[in-house]
Amino acid sequence: MVQVGETMNAPVRTAPASAGSRRRGLSMSATLVLALGGLVLVGILSVLGLGIWSAQRNTLDLLRDKAELTVSTAVAQVESQLQPARDQVTFLHDLIVFSGFDIDDEDRLIDVFSGALSATPQIAAITFIRPDFRVIGVQRVGGGAVPVRGNAAADPVVRAAVESISDATGPIWGEPVSTPLDNALPFINLRMPVRRDGELLGGLIALVSVTRLSQFLEQMETEFGNNAFILYGRDQVLAHRALTYGFEGLSEDKLLPGLDEVGDPVLAAIWQFEGEGGGGIPARLLRRAEGEDANFRVRGARVDGTGYVFIFREITDFGDTPWLIGSYFPAADAVGEMRRLAWAGAAGLVVLLLSVIAAIIMGRLIARPIRRLARAANSIGDLEFASVSELPASRIRELDDQARAFNSMVSGLHWFENYVPKTLVRRLLEQGMAGALGSDSRTLTVMFTDIVGFTAVSEAMNADEVASFLNDHFTIVSACVEDEGGTIDKYIGDSVMAFWGAPEYQEDHAARAVRAASAIAAAVRAENERRRARGQSAIQVRIGLHTGEAVVGNIGSPGRINYTIVGDTVNTASRLEQLGKDLGPDTEVCILASASTMSELPEDAAHESMGPQSLRGRAGTIEVWRLK
Repeated sequence: MVQVGETMNAPVRTAPASAGSRRRGLSMSATLVLALGGLVLVGILSVLGLGIWSAQRNTLDLLRDKAELTVSTAVAQVESQLQPARDQVTFLHDLIVFSGFDIDDEDRLIDVFSGALSATPQIAAITFIRPDFRVIGVQRVGGGAVPVRGNAAADPVVRAAVESISDATGPIWGEPVSTPLDNALPFINLRMPVRRDGELLGGLIALVSVTRLSQFLEQMETEFGNNAFILYGRDQVLAHRALTYGFEGLSEDKLLPGLDEVGDPVLAAIWQFEGEGGGGIPARLLRRAEGEDANFRVRGARVDGTGYVFIFREITDFGDTPWLIGSYFPAADAVGEMRRLAWAGAAGLVVLLLSVIAAIIMGRLIARPIRRLARAANSIGDLEFASVSELPASRIRELDDQARAFNSMVSGLHWFENYVPKTLVRRLLEQGMAGALGSDSRTLTVMFTDIVGFTAVSEAMNADEVASFLNDHFTIVSACVEDEGGTIDKYIGDSVMAFWGAPEYQEDHAARAVRAASAIAAAVRAENERRRARGQSAIQVRIGLHTGEAVVGNIGSPGRINYTIVGDTVNTASRLEQLGKDLGPDTEVCILASASTMSELPEDAAHESMGPQSLRGRAGTIEVWRLK
C-alpha cells in the first residue's frame, strides 16, 4: 500500500558514509571475562568461603529456629482452642434459623446446648439471650452441663453483649468477661446474632476458658525449653506458666494481670528497647530477623545484665484487641555468632568493593553504547525513525560491529517508512497481528473520496505543482480519517480509500466514518476559502460511505502483501462516491451514504433521503442518503 501523501514529499536520504577499515579491539566476551568475571569471581569465592564458616552459626537462623516452632505451636493451640467454639456457635445459629427450631421450647434448647457442650470441651458455657435480656443456656460444672435460666437485665455485661449483637451481622469475639470463682481467669466470649426473616430473635454467646492455654504453655516450655506467653494487647497477660492455676487479685475491674504482676521480670521488660537494639543485639539485625512476615516481631531486652530475645506474632482474629503469642530466650549465644559474622562480612565487603569498582569502570565502558542502542531501538519500536541518530564507533569489536550494522539498518528503514503506512503498522503491532497472514470476514464501513474534475484542474499545473496539490489534499483527508481511528487503505490517483472496524474492532465504525466525512467537508470548505483568497479556483469533493461485510487482512504474495479489504462492500462505497456526479454536481462537498450506514447512526443525524438509486455495475436499487 503506497501512501502517495507521504511518498511524494519524502526527503531523499543517502546511505551512511563508510566507516572505513574495520576497527579492531578487545572482544566484549574477553572484556567481561577478564574484568567482571575475574574480579567478581574472586569476591564471590571469598565471601562464600567466609560465609560457609559463619553460616554454621548464623545468628538470624538461630533467632528464628529456636523460637519459631514454639510460636507456631502456640498459635495452632490458640486456634484449636477457639475455632471449635466459632464452628459450634455457627452450627447452632444455622439450626435455629434454617430448621424452624422453636426457641420457645426451652427444654429442647437446653438439650441441644448440652449436646454441643459435650462435643466441644473447649466451651465452658453456651447461652441464648433474648432482646428482653431473658437468658436460657447451659454451663459446664464438673463433668456435666447445668441449665441456666433467668433475666439478666441488671447485668451490665449482658446488656453490653445484647447491644453489640443488635448491630452485628456475624460472629464477633468480645472482650474477656469475669467469672465469679476465686482466682479464676476470665472467659473469652464469642457472640453471634440470631435473626430469622430479618427479625432479631436474640443472640448466642459461648464462653471459652483461657486456663487451658496457660496449661498448654507450661507443657510446651518443658518440651521446647523456651519461655512462652500470650499477651492481651501490650500490657496484659492472657496465658503464662504463672497462670496455670489461676491468679489472685482478679476482679470485674481487673480481669487480667499486668506484665509486672506475673512474677516474670524478663516478660515485664519486653518493651524495654522499643524501636532500638536490645539485649546486646543491634536493632537492624532484630528487624532483619523478623523476615517478610508482617505479623512476626522480634524484640530484645536486658535484665540483670543478661540479654534476651523475644519472638512473637500478632493475632487479630479474636476481637478488637490483638493477641501477642510468642516466647523468649537468652541472647548470649547469638551475640557471639553475630560478632564472627560481622568480621566475615567486613572481609567480604572489602573484596566485593574492589570488584564493584572494577565492574563500574568496565560496566560504563560497555553500557554506554548499549544504552545508545537501546534508546535507538525503542525509537524504532515506536516507528519514530526520524529521531534515530547514527551510533558512534566503539573500541570493543562486537559493539563496533553492532553499531555499523545498526546504522546500515536504520538507513534502510528511513527509505522503507516512506512506502509503508506507519499508522497501520503501529495498529497491527498493538493488535499483535504484525506477523499474521490470515484474513477474516468482518462488518466494516468503507469510505471513498474523489476530487471532482481533477484532470481539468491539473492541466494548468506542472508536475511539482500537481504533486504538491495532491500531497496537501491527502494530508487533510488522512488527518480527518486518522483522527477518527480510521485506516487509510490506499491512494488511487486523486482518490482516497479508507475503512473503519479493522484492524481493531470498533462498534461505532459507521459513526466514526460519518464524523470523518463531515470533518473532511469542513476542511475542504476552509481550504477553498484560502484558495479563493489567493485567486485560485475552489475544488469539489465527492465522498461515498457504505457499511457491510468484507474480507479484511493481509492479502498478496509472501514477498509483497497489503493489509486491505475486498468485497462487494468496497465496490458499493466506490459506486456511491461516483453517484455524487448525479446527485450533487454543484455541491462543494457531496457526502452520500447507504441505508446500512445510516442505520448505525443516531436518529438526529442531519441527512436527506435521495430515495432508491441504481448503482453502476449493480442490479437493483439501493436506498441513498445525502449527509448535510
